[in-house]
Amino acid sequence: MIDADERKFGRDADNAAAGFKSVTVDADTGKVHDKAPQPDETENDTVRQMANELSAGRMGKPIATDTKIEFVDRDPEGPKAAFTLEQAADVVDATRKADIEQIDKRIEALRNQEIRDALDKNAGRPTDAERDAAIVAEDRRKADAARAHTELLQQVNQQIANHDAQVRAAQIDAAEQRIHGQRMAQLSAIANLAPELQNLSDMRQLPSAIAAIEQRSPQRAQALKAQINTLVQLNRQHAAVQNAKAQHANSQYEAWARQQDQAWIAKHGKDANFREIASSIGDVLQEHGIDPAEYVKLASTPQGAFLRSAQAQSLLFSMAKARGKAKSMADLQHKRAGAQVPPVVRPGTTGPGVMAPVTGAAREAQLNKIGKLTGDAQVRALAELLASKRRGGR
Repeated sequence: MIDADERKFGRDADNAAAGFKSVTVDADTGKVHDKAPQPDETENDTVRQMANELSAGRMGKPIATDTKIEFVDRDPEGPKAAFTLEQAADVVDATRKADIEQIDKRIEALRNQEIRDALDKNAGRPTDAERDAAIVAEDRRKADAARAHTELLQQVNQQIANHDAQVRAAQIDAAEQRIHGQRMAQLSAIANLAPELQNLSDMRQLPSAIAAIEQRSPQRAQALKAQINTLVQLNRQHAAVQNAKAQHANSQYEAWARQQDQAWIAKHGKDANFREIASSIGDVLQEHGIDPAEYVKLASTPQGAFLRSAQAQSLLFSMAKARGKAKSMADLQHKRAGAQVPPVVRPGTTGPGVMAPVTGAAREAQLNKIGKLTGDAQVRALAELLASKRRGGR
């Protein structure tokens, strides 16, 4: 039979080994017993009593508050934190009451809402949910109206700007035609006044010709000088009109170019790699023998309007995107091929199942054909070409 001290462990075992004797103090009478009660006699009864009291509490019966049992923290290094069963029950009850109060409040709110909805429906009024939905719909309508108003205002402003530009262009054209007519009239008057000037081959001879006329007819020479001065003024006005016409054309082109840029960005700006693809357009131009600087310079003038159009920019973007995909695929194929050991073949043979590499004119025709493709078709063709080159060992 195992002695009671042999069943001890932890601190109780250390106390027993040091010679201390285990005793039991009765919580009710205060008497000291040398022999601890057996678990199946007293301890089990106590645990059973606690279980019965807890069960009674769950069934709505009051829990005994005179229980002397305490749950004690046995950590010798830390403070003795103890709480009674009554305290634990109070904490549980308080938490349960708080939860029940929250649930009751929610149920009461739902019931009140149902009552209000029923009263509103009986009175022919919208319910709270319907009023909230109406408010949301009204806010959405106002937002849509504000957005539509903004778009309409932008369109009106654009139409006004276009109208002003057309009026300005018409004014410049009218001034140009008027000055042109006056210049032609002055030239005709000069020719009638001094027919001998028509034989001049160099305008640097004009002063000498006027001096000769002045010797013969001072009055005719004076009238001729006045006509020439008027022609000089008309020439200056014509130059100013031409300058204004060029400035107006450049201003109109810049506005149109901004619209084209915005349309291009609106179409491709949401692409995940937009900046990276856009920055590689210069590489695409160089690969086709086009100087990017010359392209930009020409696209910045009215003469290169087609190059600045949203359609042309979109085409270049698609080509750059396809080029990036082909490069990524080629790099991936190269990495995979680098990890493989090439098969050993005899000299002078291509090996079983391997096609001879395409070279010379056939390779050139194949590259030209791929260059005419676009999008995914071009990517697949480039991948097949790369794979055939690796299979051929070249």
